[in-house]
Amino acid sequence: MADIFLGYSRKNMETAKNFAQLFKRLGYSVFWDVNVPVGETWDKYIPAQIKKSKAVVILWSARSAESDWVKEEAHLAKKLKKLVPIKIGRTDPPYGFAAIQTADLVSWKNNFKNNEWKKVVQKLEELTGKEAKKIRNRAPKTKKRKARRKKNNLRLKQKR
Repeated sequence: MADIFLGYSRKNMETAKNFAQLFKRLGYSVFWDVNVPVGETWDKYIPAQIKKSKAVVILWSARSAESDWVKEEAHLAKKLKKLVPIKIGRTDPPYGFAAIQTADLVSWKNNFKNNEWKKVVQKLEELTGKEAKKIRNRAPKTKKRKARRKKNNLRLKQKR
């Protein structure tokens, strides 16, 4: 049983992959459709995984809002009170989901101090019953930082 079921449109595969990796860094197990075993039928296997999971993250984009599969996943999650909706595209969630508070991560750049991200993590902690591991923001690698690191490494080598 996974902590998190991740629903998304295949057109947003790279974004979904990034979220799956982030959730794993937080200490959660993640199920998404790349984990469906060969020979299984989607119409039975996917709902079973949603029911087994503790939280269902739906990544809303223009493509996922049009996807019957994603809407089915979201409806089941909503019914089971496991839904954690995240907006990753400049579009409104489909009919039936507009009244549900959705985390707006459209222009989010992996800033873990961002209030919308913190709300997602808080909801995941609530639904899974597990405290998330802390993720630190990493400073972007700048040319100055790389040069300084190279200089420090040369000093260390000279001292040896």
